[in-house]
Amino acid sequence: MVVSKRSVLSAILIVMMSGTAMAAAKQVKMKNKYSRDQIHSYCEALGENGLAGNTKGKSGSYDCINLDNGNSVSCDAKGNCVGRLN
Repeated sequence: MVVSKRSVLSAILIVMMSGTAMAAAKQVKMKNKYSRDQIHSYCEALGENGLAGNTKGKSGSYDCINLDNGNSVSCDAKGNCVGRLN
């Protein structure tokens, strides 16, 4: 399955930049798989508000947290990701 970079960016940015007006954290299972490089790039796009975890590693899970609003994306080693909206 070929997924455009634009649709990947849209999905990740929706999760990462959604407002903090929600009362409790909500988990969102993301339909597509995302590579370490993709998550790292989108986390870097958040500037100083993005904190990437293990996106440059070779194995294990990886994630990105938006420090501004607490939203995050966490992926297992196979690229299956879950977004958490605060």
